[in-house]
This record gives sequence, structure tokens and C-alpha cells, in this order.
Amino acid sequence: MLCFTFIAYVLIRKEALSPTVKFHMQHTNSLFANLIKKTSIIIILCIFAITSGCSKNEPTSRYSQATEAATALNNKFANVISTIDKIIDHAKRIYKKELPQDTDWSKTYRYFDTSVFYKPYDDGLCEVWASGKIPIGKKERQNIIRLEPLQTTLKQAVTDNDAIEQAYILTKNHIALYYPFLSGISLFDPLIDFNTSFFPFSSVTPSQNPERKGRWIEPYLDATGKGYVASYSAPFYVENTFEGAVGIDIVLDKLGASILPQDAPLMLLSTESIPVAVTATLHALTGLEALAPVYYLEKIKKDAFVSSDKRLVLNQNPNLRTLGRKILEGRSEFSQTLGHQKYYVVSVPIPVINWHVVLLTPIS
Repeated sequence: MLCFTFIAYVLIRKEALSPTVKFHMQHTNSLFANLIKKTSIIIILCIFAITSGCSKNEPTSRYSQATEAATALNNKFANVISTIDKIIDHAKRIYKKELPQDTDWSKTYRYFDTSVFYKPYDDGLCEVWASGKIPIGKKERQNIIRLEPLQTTLKQAVTDNDAIEQAYILTKNHIALYYPFLSGISLFDPLIDFNTSFFPFSSVTPSQNPERKGRWIEPYLDATGKGYVASYSAPFYVENTFEGAVGIDIVLDKLGASILPQDAPLMLLSTESIPVAVTATLHALTGLEALAPVYYLEKIKKDAFVSSDKRLVLNQNPNLRTLGRKILEGRSEFSQTLGHQKYYVVSVPIPVINWHVVLLTPIS
């Protein structure tokens, strides 16, 4: 830039010289004059190229952190779906086997209050818990024993996937196997109905899911004490008969902390415009908050959806409503004012789950 300024100064001074001096410069210093002109052109072209390069690279740099996070999350969520498919395949193979003998079950299981049937200790595998909604007799005990080999598959689903907090199977007879072990007796009341208590089950029953496909469940408050989670659940059928649901839970505050770089102004937004995770940097800039940690002061009897006022599109702040609406409409780049600051917004979709990673950069 200094060189360009100096050359411009020389050229201006040249124009200000007397005709005689200009004549001598043209004839005695023609080589120098030509060099000056060529150098000026080169410098101008370089400045244009650099400026053009910056304008092309700016969107790339804005996108990079958001796209990297979105790609990482998409891969994790895709891996979740393939994991569920493997569990279902194993469950179907188990259900096609003959029922085992109803012997020696008392070494592993107990009855509680004459209705609940459960495993009373942690053996490093799953908790097995039957609510008693359907009385647990000989046939149900045989079904539970038949499902025991599935425990290692559920455990592997969690240990091999850092995004998965819990994996489970919930049967139509109100029997649950889940890993890691959590005491069912301390968590659940006897005789609970899976249809009204657990979203991962009720969301994929034949009446709610006639297409028989796996579903992502929007953030909700988990009944087992994990706080806010998102779940993926899929039905499994044996010989065209609905037998239950296989699902996994993802704890949202852990997910955001592990994927989103905290030094970038990023947000993870759900399908219903719920801020699932907000980095410390974005919170400091905008005051936006993710779903807060939950402290279970009393037992929650069933899963509960997030309050609707947590959705950006229903927020009392009109600017936040506009932000949420534009993102859900599919706008990938736009400007948005929040408070007294204008931001350049980049929204990158996560196709597997239809969520978004959102980057908000202050505009000077």
C-alpha cells in the first residue's frame, strides 16, 4: 500500500512539472517512466486480486466453524441410526427363538409389591424392569429370560458411541431393558403404562407411526433423571406384529459441550427452534441461553416435553422470533438485529435430524 501511495505521488508530481522538465523526463528517463507505469499496473492488479480473494474467503471462514460442527453432528446422528438398526436385527432374531425354560429366575430377579418384576442389582449389564401393567407370570418371565442376550448389544451401543447416554428396548408388555443400569424400583411406580409414560415408546406405536419408521424425538425432560435429552426410537415388528421399541437417549448439554467450539458464537437449534446448546461466547454476546441443567428434587413419573416458551419462534422478543423463523424457513445467510447489535447469521442444516448449527457474527 505504501508503494502504491508513493508511485501515485510520483505520477501526480510528474503532471505538475513544467513542459520542459516533462520533455526531458520523457526522453532521458523513458525506461524509468515505463517501469513506474508497469509497476503501478502490477500493484493495482495485486490489490484487486487480494481484495477479491478476501471477499471470496470471508464466507468460507464464516462457514468453516459452523459446517465442521454440523458435519460432526450429522455423522454422530447417522451412527446412532445404524446402531439402532443393529439392535433391532438382534431383537428380531431373539424373538424368533423358542421360549426358554422358566427355571432359576429367582437367582437374578425379584418381585416387588406382587406386580413389578425386576433385577435388584447391577451386574455390569442392563437393568431389567417390568411394570406389572401386564401381570408377570410364567410366559412373561420366559420372555424376559429370552431377551437376556440383548443386554450385551445394548451395552455395546453405549460404550461404542460417545453421543449415546442410554440404550434400551421397551416391549408392548411393558418390559424394559436398559443400559447403563439404573434401579427401576427407585425410578418408577408400579403398573405404569409405557404408552403414556415414555415418549420413545408412544411415538412409534402402530397408531402413532403407521409407516413403521424410526423417529427423532424433540428435546424433552427425561423421567429417569438425565435432564433434557433427545431420543431416536424405532419400532420393531416380528411377523408383522408390533413387539416394541428400541431407542437411545442423547444428553443435550454434554452434546453441545463436546461438539461446539466454545470460543465461537455458535448455537445448536432443534427442529422446533429450541436452543439445544449455546456456546459461552454466543451467550456473552447475545444473552441467548440453552436448556438449563435440571435438578430432580422429586421423582418425575413420566417424560415431559420442553415448555413452548423455550422455542425461538414463540419467544416474547420479536427479534428472536424473526431469527427462529428465518432459520426454520431455510435461510442460510442473513443479517439480524438482536438488542442494539446487528449480526451476520449463517445457518447450516444437519440433514439426519433436521436441526441447525447457527453462527452469529457481530457486524461492526
